[in-house]
Amino acid sequence: MLNANNADKILRTVYLDVIANQLDTGTSPFFNMVNKGSEDIYGKEVVSPASFGINGGVGCADDDADLPMASSSEFLSFRAPIVNIFGNIEISDKVLRASQTTAGSFVNLLNNEMESLLKAAKFNFARMLFQDGNGILCKIVGSNSAASGGSTTIYVDGLKNVIEGMIVDVIKNKSVVSAGHRITYVDRAAKTIKVSGTVSDLTEGNILTLQGSYQNELYGLPYLYATPAEASTLYGNVRSAMTYLMPSEKEVASLTADIIQETLDDIEERSGGTINLMIASYDMRRKYLSSLQESRINVDYMNLDGGFKSMSYNGIPFYADRFVPEKTVHFVNTDDFRLQQLGDWSWIEGDGGRILRQLDNKAAYGATLVKYANLICVRPIGQAKMTLTA
Repeated sequence: MLNANNADKILRTVYLDVIANQLDTGTSPFFNMVNKGSEDIYGKEVVSPASFGINGGVGCADDDADLPMASSSEFLSFRAPIVNIFGNIEISDKVLRASQTTAGSFVNLLNNEMESLLKAAKFNFARMLFQDGNGILCKIVGSNSAASGGSTTIYVDGLKNVIEGMIVDVIKNKSVVSAGHRITYVDRAAKTIKVSGTVSDLTEGNILTLQGSYQNELYGLPYLYATPAEASTLYGNVRSAMTYLMPSEKEVASLTADIIQETLDDIEERSGGTINLMIASYDMRRKYLSSLQESRINVDYMNLDGGFKSMSYNGIPFYADRFVPEKTVHFVNTDDFRLQQLGDWSWIEGDGGRILRQLDNKAAYGATLVKYANLICVRPIGQAKMTLTA
């Protein structure tokens, strides 16, 4: 009979490969195109060499002149911490015993838990790719947030990064002031969320983060564009001292094919690199489609790895992602990005190699999926961000 003792084998041999494959291929086209490896991991850090400029040992001279002076390319050391990404499942002993009547019941129980974990892991991993590592989901706004009947309604500045089921902390002045609140309802019309329990501090400007995740998340694309006030360093180097390596930022009043081409040309002229992916917000995709219709230009589509479908601009995917901030398009050369990781997704194993283990002082069993990784861009100058001002 299937039980907690042999569930480990099912989790290890059946579910792990399926979950890892779906997370690696079904999270985001950007993530699919990024180079993955572990060659730049040293201890608890990612340390990647980033070259800039060219070899200076080239020159032309007379027949009897000295040869050109040797001058190798310049390098900086880019450093990023290895981020711990965890996903937990919990099964009560009562539910586990009730499902042991048939093998099908037990399998259905695990299927439900795995599907729920996969959905949560996909959502949060995709979200982190478009955040700066601080883990800020949204900010409290207005003075109408209030607690009532064992829950709290909070007015926030945006809802892109939140969904029912998340467990969040409230941060004030970089410290947790209220922790462990489960989001029970997201009202997208009113721009409010309802969380369990009473939030002890609803001061405007306080921020919400995923539980325990404040300043502990992946360095996503926005990390490249943080101001010196927001993040004084870029991969351990002072931002203000390396303006020659920073990515481009462009503000435009409209989105047209001509403006896109101008941005691509600027990137190529400035860095010598080429863009192979454009990632837009939903509203920017609509504006681009409208521009094509007005110009009576056919819309080209292409299929991307992982089952994603995208518009195409001169063979470059123009993909809309739910987590890209409004009025924004990222121009990316994915060859310049590396996801450095200590292996793929895996289960944390306890004594005797057990995956499903009894939780302390609880009639329940738990298992933890983990990935240790961070995203690093070794050539920031080859990237760009476009923002619509209108």
